[in-house]
Amino acid sequence: RGMLRTKLGIPEEATTALVSLGAGEINDIENIRKFVIDGLVERGIYVIIADSMLKPMTKSFNSELVRVVQSFPIMRSRNCLDFAVIAGGYNSIHECILLRLPSIIIPNYETSRDDQPGRAKKAAETGGAISIERVTKESIGDALNKICEGDRRAEMAQNLVIRKTEDGA
Repeated sequence: RGMLRTKLGIPEEATTALVSLGAGEINDIENIRKFVIDGLVERGIYVIIADSMLKPMTKSFNSELVRVVQSFPIMRSRNCLDFAVIAGGYNSIHECILLRLPSIIIPNYETSRDDQPGRAKKAAETGGAISIERVTKESIGDALNKICEGDRRAEMAQNLVIRKTEDGA
């Protein structure tokens, strides 16, 4: 399941989610990140937070299920991940599609030149991603309930295999 799990002390049989919501430069993502992390921990999911090397987080987390990692590119550790909760950025979405990683996408509506909501909607049409259009604690919880269900997540991964692309786009 990968060296990153071993390095971080995550059991091989555990379910692990990557959380990569950006550095919060364009909009405040602190509440969104909290809803996601709390929701994953409540469900017993190990959380790997992709932290920015340019603007490291100062926050610490009080759960043995949460790990903060500064590793670029984080997707080289894809085998360690069962699913991801990501922002709607170009690279994040296309890496998840290309690497067949089921995802919840929380697009940033504040970007001026990047159509993250449109990209998230198209990614969700593959059946391998869930796009959250209106971000609330409840909508995040609903999406987490879906992707944390093993059969549903396996179906999402299969949809990404069926709709295989050579470049993720």
